[in-house]
Amino acid sequence: MKHRIRLFVATFTTAFALTFTGQAGFLTIVDDFNAISPIESASIDGYTFFGLQRLSSGVQAGSGVGGSHAAFAVADFGATVQGFPGVGMIHDSVSLELRTDTALSLNVRSTVDFSSALGVIGFQIVDADGTAVRTQDSDLFRPTGAPTVFSQNILELNTLDAPGQDSVLDLANVVQYGILMFDRNDVDAVAEFTIDNVTVTNIVPEPGTYMMFFAVLVALLLCRRHGVQHARRDPALANAD
Repeated sequence: MKHRIRLFVATFTTAFALTFTGQAGFLTIVDDFNAISPIESASIDGYTFFGLQRLSSGVQAGSGVGGSHAAFAVADFGATVQGFPGVGMIHDSVSLELRTDTALSLNVRSTVDFSSALGVIGFQIVDADGTAVRTQDSDLFRPTGAPTVFSQNILELNTLDAPGQDSVLDLANVVQYGILMFDRNDVDAVAEFTIDNVTVTNIVPEPGTYMMFFAVLVALLLCRRHGVQHARRDPALANAD
């Protein structure tokens, strides 16, 4: 009997894990840059860096931010172009179906302490027809010298950067996601941003995922009930443990 209980628990746990880590209802993308050799480049592993104030960018090792490697971008916030992204770091050529519960996050630190600045770091999402939305100015993150996680729900990206063919973002057809580092004209310095574990996640499973889980649970309970009834009919089997 104890063996059957252990088997039931193991089967239940496996079914639970398979159900809730499957494709139905979940999207989890984590860009940790650990598989990329250190390089100074304007393009890495699907990401493109841009911006008039970008001095250098790429991947570095031993970052101490979130893993063995991290992306970096150096921006001259003392240059004459303010009010625009000093540096952009955008992931290209993806096709994602996001939802209103989708969350974006990253781990970031800076060689300049922006804790008293207006705000620097934000997210951007672009759909297939060119509609681009980003973090609004009042919600831009202020990084410091300590690695810190910055996260937002996709609904908080409510500043329209480009209207595209339709000014409403099509969550079912997102083709770019990334990070913008803004020069708000309140810091005159050269800053190096170190960024790791860029994550896009659907938080809540879809109803179909719950239905799949409960179907597996019911099937396991029925199997368990059948085994108990069979053991009761066969005393030798019931005492086998």
